[in-house]
Amino acid sequence: MDPPSLLAMAGALCGHMPAHAFALTVGAGRLGYGTEIAGPVWQAIPRACRLVGNLLSAFGHSQA
Repeated sequence: MDPPSLLAMAGALCGHMPAHAFALTVGAGRLGYGTEIAGPVWQAIPRACRLVGNLLSAFGHSQA
């Protein structure tokens, strides 16, 4: 699903859309069949987690 569709679904399910929304992507060098995550993706995970943590800190978060 694309971001606008996800926001619309959130609105339909929760009765309102979130005040802030972000899309975080981690690119893949190649796509194929397998059971393991490629090295570059593993290397990107810590940075992605820090980014999500920074966004939560900056915009606040609540537990449902």
